[in-house]
Amino acid sequence: MRTNATHSVRSLLRENPDGMDVGTIANNLNKEPVNIRRMLKNMPDAYIDRWTHFGGTGMPSAIWCAQLNISLGGASRMASACVIS
Repeated sequence: MRTNATHSVRSLLRENPDGMDVGTIANNLNKEPVNIRRMLKNMPDAYIDRWTHFGGTGMPSAIWCAQLNISLGGASRMASACVIS
């Protein structure tokens, strides 16, 4: 089940290249935000790109990016898709 959940997070991030915060990912996948955050931290192809502020809490939010494998004429390249956490 963990592999399926990680696959769902990865797929959702690839569908939303402008990024998503952890709460939005959790709402879309009907999961708890703490579990989404844990999955992102354990995904080898996810990393924090930068920090930003959302809402009225004044707390910074991590913007996560996920590495994507892209095949270009037989050669494999890496690209980034951002996610907001």
